[in-house]
Amino acid sequence: MGFGFPIFLWFLPLAGLPVIFHLMMRRRQKRMEFPSVMFFLKADPRMHSKRRIRELLLLLTRILIILVLLLTLARPSLKSVPGIGGQLAVAIVVDNSASMDGQGDRNHTKLELAVIAARDLVDALGEDSRGAIIPLVPDKAIDVPLELSGDKDRLKDFIDRVRRTEARAEPANAFARIRSVFDDAPDGMGRAVHVFTDLHQAAWDHAGYDHNIFDEQIDVVFHRLESPERTGANATIESIKAPQQLMLPGHTYDIEVTIANNSENSAEVRINYEDSLGATSSERVPLEAGTSELMRYPFTPDEPGAHWMMIGIEGDAFRSDNRAGIGFICKTGAEVHFAGERPEYGLFPQAISPTGTGRYTSLRPIYKDTHEMMNFANEDAGRPAMIVSTWRRLGEFTEEQTRTLQNYLHDGGRLFVVPSVEAYTTSPPAPPDWIGASPLQYRSPGELVVAHILDSESDIWQGLRDDDGNVALRYFLMDRFSELEVDEESYNLLAGIGRRRPILARRNFGEGRIFVSGMAFDRDWTAFATDPSGIMVVMLHNIAIAGTSVIRGPENIGVAAGEEIGGIAGPHEPIRIDSLIGDTLNVTFPPGIRPSVARAGAYLLHKGDRTYSLSVRAAPEEAMQKYVEGEKLPFLGDTPHHIAHLSPSRDFRRSLERHFVGLSLFLPLALLLVALWALEGWLATTHKKRSRKIAHGNTDLIEKEPAAAERRKSA
Repeated sequence: MGFGFPIFLWFLPLAGLPVIFHLMMRRRQKRMEFPSVMFFLKADPRMHSKRRIRELLLLLTRILIILVLLLTLARPSLKSVPGIGGQLAVAIVVDNSASMDGQGDRNHTKLELAVIAARDLVDALGEDSRGAIIPLVPDKAIDVPLELSGDKDRLKDFIDRVRRTEARAEPANAFARIRSVFDDAPDGMGRAVHVFTDLHQAAWDHAGYDHNIFDEQIDVVFHRLESPERTGANATIESIKAPQQLMLPGHTYDIEVTIANNSENSAEVRINYEDSLGATSSERVPLEAGTSELMRYPFTPDEPGAHWMMIGIEGDAFRSDNRAGIGFICKTGAEVHFAGERPEYGLFPQAISPTGTGRYTSLRPIYKDTHEMMNFANEDAGRPAMIVSTWRRLGEFTEEQTRTLQNYLHDGGRLFVVPSVEAYTTSPPAPPDWIGASPLQYRSPGELVVAHILDSESDIWQGLRDDDGNVALRYFLMDRFSELEVDEESYNLLAGIGRRRPILARRNFGEGRIFVSGMAFDRDWTAFATDPSGIMVVMLHNIAIAGTSVIRGPENIGVAAGEEIGGIAGPHEPIRIDSLIGDTLNVTFPPGIRPSVARAGAYLLHKGDRTYSLSVRAAPEEAMQKYVEGEKLPFLGDTPHHIAHLSPSRDFRRSLERHFVGLSLFLPLALLLVALWALEGWLATTHKKRSRKIAHGNTDLIEKEPAAAERRKSA
């Protein structure tokens, strides 16, 4: 017998109250003397016997009312006794988190042992019982329906489909799914939960379970799988990141990967790299205990569309935290806005795009009159990767255009200011003061002037370095130029005729950058424009591509496997996830559901008209060898549960027999209580009427007897 609210059993002694009241209120007998007993009739013994029986029945009924009331409130139910009930709904939870891929006993992984034990439990189910298979980590890549079934072969097939993930478990999610299964169970069927797990701390050693998720008593049993101490070092991928900018085909981007050794032993692992273009590479990386290494992998997308990269670790002691994927979407191209006409800029536009269409470089030059400049109104769709202006055109900008330009630069844009190719004899209008630079008098000395690269460490020379990291070009010649007057505290000098005579400089402005030049990029001005190394082309592309950060590209979301994906803006709309590399997924989640992915890979997430790049890495905390000890789980708090060590000699039939079958006695007891109440009312009413009748009868006899005696005397 089991009780839903056993606290009421403590009040059972209250059933003795009617006995106490009966003894206290029983009439006391009084002795009265009469001169003669001739006025009394002989009492009928049967009358007193019936009265006593009614009083005892009334007392017993009141005792039973209190007992049945307390038992009804205690919500009793019958256990699995043969011939009484015997139906049971069992939720069989198999822990498929990453930690379960660790070594268990008998040359099996812990997950393999859990699968074997879960199959044995299915075999032990009774004929009237049903089971439901619930992977602890939701896994959309496998087809395991959330339903109760009495078909044991079907249940064991579901168990065999469960496979390892690279995720951390979220038990609260699993218990919510258990509740939904039990809601579909027939009334009168017992409920029990059997969890096969290693009780890893990452999942179970924290609060978070809604203790009100079950509104009836349910047996929860944990079958703990032992976790032998793992030897050897372990490395994991802590993070993988792509540049947060619009990515264009034909340009190289660095993917940053952080590899960490979270063990107490030194490691030497192999890092394997693969991308969507078919490129692969492998390198050995030594890692001291407790250290991490930042690595960069270049990627050059060849065409617009979705691309991916996978990074894997080989050669450590735990494999389920060794992978990470990243996806990114390349757009067709970006615009570079030129203020004025094309002839003003010499070879600059050709370096941006040889055909002017962006066919080879994904950068398309757009020419605008001065009054048309800055009319994109800070909208992402109209923002260019870079704005190019001559000093004269810049001085003609209106105040409103200047404010828009400042906002554009603050957000990460790029501004490049150069002299017009057409020689000018008068000084151009002064640029805005916040630019912090202006050209001096134009010069054409009639002989070549040598200009040197002053800052070879700048990122604008990326792709032009030799094996020693030096820029291939050390100096260049100029026919014409205009020295620059710059704020030396704000500007970094990139090239010049010595340190005091800058020709090319750069400054930061908010998140963006301003580049100023005292030479036009044309063959009549400088050999820099036609150098065989292509230094001008590479430099301008580096600047323009860096400017694409001001243009919002598809957002990249990075999560660990099993982690719910949040931070997606927009109304409640369905979410669809498609795989690029990793699990084969094409799954749509209803509105309001926060999805998760069980394994590392690169995916596309679609919500409404927005597309996100989803990067999933293995959960690194699953490699920690920390497990919950003792007989209680912090996750479940005060919820009754039992932890049993999973042994080869397990007997699941006996375990199942100890569960409640759910044959509740509440309704029968409630009906019995109503019947007893009615009986008590009838007995009490009958007892009172009988007492009054006897009292009135005796009075009449006493009143009539003196008259009869007088008649006998006179006779």
